[in-house]
Amino acid sequence: MNKRRPAANPRRYMKQKHDRNTAGKNLNHTPFSRSPNRTCHRVKPKKFVPFVICGKVFNPVLPQHLSKKDPPIVLTQANVHTEGVSNLRIFIDFSGFVTSTLREKRFNHLVFQLVRSSHKHNTTKVLREWPFLREFVSDTEIKEPVVYDFCESIPVKGDPFTYTVNLVEVNLSEQSSYNITNKSMTAQVFKGPDGLL
Repeated sequence: MNKRRPAANPRRYMKQKHDRNTAGKNLNHTPFSRSPNRTCHRVKPKKFVPFVICGKVFNPVLPQHLSKKDPPIVLTQANVHTEGVSNLRIFIDFSGFVTSTLREKRFNHLVFQLVRSSHKHNTTKVLREWPFLREFVSDTEIKEPVVYDFCESIPVKGDPFTYTVNLVEVNLSEQSSYNITNKSMTAQVFKGPDGLL
């Protein structure tokens, strides 16, 4: 009488079957798998934040006579760094008080000038001039505020600039004098219409 062969171990058989079905497969990695803690989203463009630069104020000795052939008298200066950013707007604001003491023919004539200097190209450009002229029929002493504004566009990625307000002309009547006090300068930097980098 033939003896019955013992049945194979069912646990071992199930394990071998499982190994055959999963051979060559990496159960721990699925193509295009996502971590449950990560979300896929579009990267939004970085928003440019406008900023204001306060200029440096100088208090030089003011001449009684000055022409454009003479070195200009620096009144205020602001350094603006625009590296890596294009389509910028620069708004320059200069303010102060001019005190005029007028005698004899009773007039004074001053000319303020705004220039922009490029550090990279070592160039200087005159942007705007503002004349200040006062004439009176009698001896006068008067203190007046002055406010000068200028705005320009920097369409391409620029290098560091220096904006300077100079006094470039002075013409006074005899025995007259003047003074420029409470000077202030700011440079506001902001983007074009889109406001994006």
